[in-house]
Amino acid sequence: MRQAPLGAHRVSSDRLTVNWEGGVREFRDTGTQDGYLGGTAYRYCGFSEVVGLHLVGVMEEDVFTGALLDHGTGRVMTAGKAVMFTPDGSKYFARVQPNGLDGERWYLYERDGSMFWEGLSGVSEQHPSLGYDYFVATLDRPRWNDAGDFQASLSCTIGRAGPVTTVTLTRDGSGWTWLPVIRCPRGN
Repeated sequence: MRQAPLGAHRVSSDRLTVNWEGGVREFRDTGTQDGYLGGTAYRYCGFSEVVGLHLVGVMEEDVFTGALLDHGTGRVMTAGKAVMFTPDGSKYFARVQPNGLDGERWYLYERDGSMFWEGLSGVSEQHPSLGYDYFVATLDRPRWNDAGDFQASLSCTIGRAGPVTTVTLTRDGSGWTWLPVIRCPRGN
């Protein structure tokens, strides 16, 4: 909370306040019980001078996520448990961890908080005989390159460990795809 330029305080057990240039934003915990998942709880995580944003961690029911508070405007934007901006600050990546999900949910946003992509931290397929979805590849080490492209390291999950490949999220018509396309072994 010492990172907050104008202060952030836990003013009671269920209230977090963060001072921004034009006032105070309050985050109020609701429905929480010590030692249990459930309800909504907030904690102050830090401030980035580069982009002028506070990161507030949010535990909402069984999802670990976050919010960004714009220090200049007081606007609150959706984020994740961790956030990473492009080198020019025009876009950001947020990761969210739903309890029980094998992996994370990943989101890409414009600086104004509008989401333009969401996906999982892996490449999934439907099992050919059992009908459930599973990861055939995992994505980790998410990052922005110097050109502002979103990249990750891809590893196949079945068979012998192959090389880890850097893949780039690329607009493909009306959707998005990871390039280069890597063909991983499938389950039986």
